[in-house]
Amino acid sequence: RHQSSRKMKDRKKKKLLFFLLLILFSAIFLFSTVYLAQYLIEQHRDEQEYDDLGDIVASIQGNLTEAPTKDPNTTEPDATDPPVTQPTEPGILPEYLPLYQMNSDMVGWVKLEGTNINYPVMQTPDSPDYYLDKNFNKQTSKAGAIYVREACDVFKPSDNVVIYGHYISSGQQMFTHLHKYTKKSFWKENQYIIFDTLYEHHVYQVFAVFKTSGTPGAGYPYHRFNDALDKEDFDKFIDDVKDLSFYNTGITPQYGEKLITLSTCD
Repeated sequence: RHQSSRKMKDRKKKKLLFFLLLILFSAIFLFSTVYLAQYLIEQHRDEQEYDDLGDIVASIQGNLTEAPTKDPNTTEPDATDPPVTQPTEPGILPEYLPLYQMNSDMVGWVKLEGTNINYPVMQTPDSPDYYLDKNFNKQTSKAGAIYVREACDVFKPSDNVVIYGHYISSGQQMFTHLHKYTKKSFWKENQYIIFDTLYEHHVYQVFAVFKTSGTPGAGYPYHRFNDALDKEDFDKFIDDVKDLSFYNTGITPQYGEKLITLSTCD
């Protein structure tokens, strides 16, 4: 009887353990499912919002390009002319004004042909990395937004404006497509980057593509080079970056030229 009772207790313990594990694994599965669903919903929301912003910019740019040339001798507006909207922020390019009015943290727009990169660029000098986990509309987002390092001056501009963007392994958002530049064949077909400020259009040419460690003290601190002390300081940065580059582009920026660095994770 003693052995039978002991076996029954053991079976009860095993049965209880089984049900506890079943509850635990069910809870983990449920949590993972909810988390994945929220992530996918958030990702879709962000993609749609950024697509909408891109459509606004493209639409205004298209209207500016297609605007008919008026007779300089005409003093009265045509009846068919659309009403003229006076910008509330003097000097801001018309295609970026609506977006700036939506969020005044916007400082520019970045676009790379051959990639999905076509985004507003944000900056919050008084709140570094604010857009690391916030989208354009300041909603919590794992993809975040494209943003400029707080120490950089976009409008002056600094000698090297550092622009951050996430690498999204499960999607095509943000700076994920920067990894295409590790191949020289891709660079040959896509050498130019559009980086407009709110006030001016700018085009940059890619001269180096490199990978370095993100561990403090272990990698090359490219992000800390924002303004050169002098020509020697500038030239050293260029030499360092070219030495790290996956391939030689044959391009060497000269002191006085302005740089941008697009930065993402691996």
